[in-house]
Amino acid sequence: MKVFWDRIKSLLTKKKITQKTAAEACGVPFNTFRAWILRNVLPDANSLLKLARLLGVSMEFLLTGVEIPSDIRITKLRSLLEQAQKQLDALYFNPENPPEKD
Repeated sequence: MKVFWDRIKSLLTKKKITQKTAAEACGVPFNTFRAWILRNVLPDANSLLKLARLLGVSMEFLLTGVEIPSDIRITKLRSLLEQAQKQLDALYFNPENPPEKD
């Protein structure tokens, strides 16, 4: 977890954002934010998302140090949406099981 917080501190320094500002962005008291760092505690998902947005990086980058290019993420999301649409179509538009009419 130390690497995670080193990454956060590095980004805060690079972007000239204080830990107090980061704590406010996460919606937690400064002492809580400092405790996370000192105790190497991973923040909850909501706080992690807020930190990522504040720092202009993805949650994946904060956690792994690897940024997945947005075009790859979009392609993966598009593929997942297409799969979901096919599954929904199969459920609701199956000629053997037509949807109920109101």
